[in-house]
Amino acid sequence: MKKGLSFRLIFFIVLIAVFFIFVKFIADIPLIYYSFLVAIIIFGYMFIFRPVVFVEKMVSSAINGDYSGTSLGQVSIKKNILGKAGRIGEELNLLFNRQMVSQESLNILFAASKTITSRIEINDVVNMLLDLVHQKMMMPSTSILFLDDDGLLRIKASRGLTDQFVRNIHLHPGEGFAGRAFLTKETLIINDATKEKNPETAILEEKEGIMSYVHIPIIVNDKAIGVFNVNSRTKRFFDTNLVKTLITLADYLAVAVGNSKMYQDMQEFSRRLELEVEATTEELTNTNLRLISKVKEMKALNDIIFSATGKINIDEMFATVIDKIKFVTSVSLVGFILYDEQNDTLVGVGDFKGFELALSDEPSSILAKSFKNVSTFISNELFMESSPDIQKLYKDYGATSLIVLPLVEKKTIGLFVLGNKVTGKFSHDDLRFLSVVASQIAGLIDRAKIYEQLSRRVNDLITLRDISNTIKTEPQLDEIIEVLADKTIRALESDYAIFWLVDDSQKFLMPLFPPDYAEKDIMKIPVESDALISKIFAEEKVQTTNEMKFQNEAYNNLRETSGIKSHLFVPLKVEEKNIGLFCFYSKLQNFFNDDKIQLAELMAGQTAAIVENARIHNHLKKVNVELERLNSVKNDFVSMVSHELRTPLTAIKGFVHVILNEEAGKINEQQKKFLGIVDQSSNHLNRLIGDLLDLSKIESGLITLKLEQLDLADVIRKSVETNINQIKNKNINLQIEIDRELPKINGDHSRLMQVYNNLISNAVKFTDIRGQITITVREKGDFVCSSISDNGIGIPKEEHKKIFEKFYQVDSTHTRIVGGTGLGLFIVRTIIELHGGNIWLDSTPGSGSTFSFLIPKIKRAGLSDKVVRIKKTGLSGK
Repeated sequence: MKKGLSFRLIFFIVLIAVFFIFVKFIADIPLIYYSFLVAIIIFGYMFIFRPVVFVEKMVSSAINGDYSGTSLGQVSIKKNILGKAGRIGEELNLLFNRQMVSQESLNILFAASKTITSRIEINDVVNMLLDLVHQKMMMPSTSILFLDDDGLLRIKASRGLTDQFVRNIHLHPGEGFAGRAFLTKETLIINDATKEKNPETAILEEKEGIMSYVHIPIIVNDKAIGVFNVNSRTKRFFDTNLVKTLITLADYLAVAVGNSKMYQDMQEFSRRLELEVEATTEELTNTNLRLISKVKEMKALNDIIFSATGKINIDEMFATVIDKIKFVTSVSLVGFILYDEQNDTLVGVGDFKGFELALSDEPSSILAKSFKNVSTFISNELFMESSPDIQKLYKDYGATSLIVLPLVEKKTIGLFVLGNKVTGKFSHDDLRFLSVVASQIAGLIDRAKIYEQLSRRVNDLITLRDISNTIKTEPQLDEIIEVLADKTIRALESDYAIFWLVDDSQKFLMPLFPPDYAEKDIMKIPVESDALISKIFAEEKVQTTNEMKFQNEAYNNLRETSGIKSHLFVPLKVEEKNIGLFCFYSKLQNFFNDDKIQLAELMAGQTAAIVENARIHNHLKKVNVELERLNSVKNDFVSMVSHELRTPLTAIKGFVHVILNEEAGKINEQQKKFLGIVDQSSNHLNRLIGDLLDLSKIESGLITLKLEQLDLADVIRKSVETNINQIKNKNINLQIEIDRELPKINGDHSRLMQVYNNLISNAVKFTDIRGQITITVREKGDFVCSSISDNGIGIPKEEHKKIFEKFYQVDSTHTRIVGGTGLGLFIVRTIIELHGGNIWLDSTPGSGSTFSFLIPKIKRAGLSDKVVRIKKTGLSGK
């Protein structure tokens, strides 16, 4: 009520002052001036100040439900009237409060920034910030919630809120409006708590009279650490400017929290640093005397590291280190017990050579615990120790006192063991010094192992290269098997190797041995049998075994007499096809470790490809010999048949001409027609025989060209004359376009006639009646380009490359009607290439075809009348 009264009083005074100034400017007579002033005061009191006070009281009583002394009808009327009036007053009050807050915003922000820069303690900053919001911004209540250790948001500081409200607010992130603002890291504004009720806090908010509020997440390093809450008892109180101011305050608070945390971290670091400095100083003071006494030992340690660093071989390194350590530490027993990952055992080196401890059998032994737990062990009275591994060292190696340190390089690789100190007993000073030595030795061992691994990898690569080098131009399977077996045995350091290859029938595994290792008369094994080797082959997996029984006694005898104790089986695969097994054998137990298995797999991959290549080569060689024999038989047959056909054909053709020319007497028209058909068929058969003879010459590797200077125009005219009857019979329009000054070429007249005859004949065959054929000859650089075009059926694009292959014909109904052997274009291409030219086709189905070829204008001197030969290898399609 006091704040409302102050507002009304200020409003009334401001109004009087405005009227007073106005009257002063318009009234010149004092009496009028003072009279008007009194009238304004009375008017303002009666009609402005008093009604406003009255309305506010009525609104307050109506809202609070206080209608004492009022009838029910009057109550209803008053509620309606006063509700409207109350809302108007409420709006006026809201506007005024917002104006006051806005005017104070800059001062508040300045004060907040000043607080942040001047205060380090976060509690001070929080309290100052809450005081600014509560007092300066005149907010009824405000609070700050932080995420507690139990994962709940709780109020850490507040102003204007009851203790009950503070105690009962504990929210999970995402729970309630505050939890949602925290989880989403977004500001949440509720301007009417009666409409947007928070299920978790609605009752508490109603008791506090909170009508609108805002939750602003406090974000430090992009992580929400709390929520800044500001409440109002007025609806729709928080506008954009006010929220922006509050967000800025929340940002200031986040900066303060970050600075405070940084300051705390620095203080903590400083405290730790001071403690460490104190501890270090004390330790340095305490160990100074010890360090003086250990100078000689440290020099010796340097000698140990230096001498061991120059040793690449791990055994040499161990020997050097052991000698140096005995001199430095005055002990009689020094050794290393290293972990064998393959067998899960600890194996002794140096003075403890021969010592073995299976970790799986004695997991509770002292050495096993020291290895697994990375812990040290020291004892000056071993006879008192009951652990079997320590007793073994005591009895078998004469150790009476012992110190054990783990060797760690990323992981535990073994134990550093010293026994029997000559002067005195092992102490913790010895333990501290030897720990440094152990860490250095672990690095040296790891470096030596890495060098050994690199050396093995280099040797593996050399082995793989050597295996690749066994590939020959004409590989022989037996020779390659022998070479591969020798190389792989040396690489794996095994004793024996056997290849098991599937035979051609895919039913048996055939063993192939290098000659010196076993007899070759050992029986083969069926793939589908119950033999272990067959099962391993079927599983197609790398397998190792120490015991293996064969169904075949010969194999068992070989294993027993050879003393084999370890077996390694690696599948031989080529493109996912299993072709056999590569088997390695050793006389040592558990010989094949992971490194050897990995190398064997790499070798098997290359070996399988080489072996399969040799088998395929041998097979292809046999097939090739047979094909060459069949080809020779075919060529001889074609040549013989062609010659034998040509002789009677010549006689038939001669007698047909005699009868047609009526040299043997008169014949009628029907007889002439029949004999004409016989003559055409004879010519067609003659051409076929000629093609077969040419093919025979080409495939035999020799075809001759008699080169001379030619005018292509003469060749074309003669070819047209040869084919003129076919052209006229189909009423085809023939067009010839030849350059007037066409250069001469070096060529074989009869062979070029054969080229033009073939191309023109094809154009006629595949051109419909009354079609169009065009022959064009043009000079084109160093060549003469000839083209024979037609508007016939055309040839599909996918057939263009195949069209020049021998015996190839485009698969179409028209082709089957006109017939042919499919040799013409093959012979044409061969003749053109012999002339140093090339031929190509341009065609579109339904639009015709154009065959074009180039013949050089100029040939080298001395080609005239010279026989040109070609080889069969030069006849592959282009």
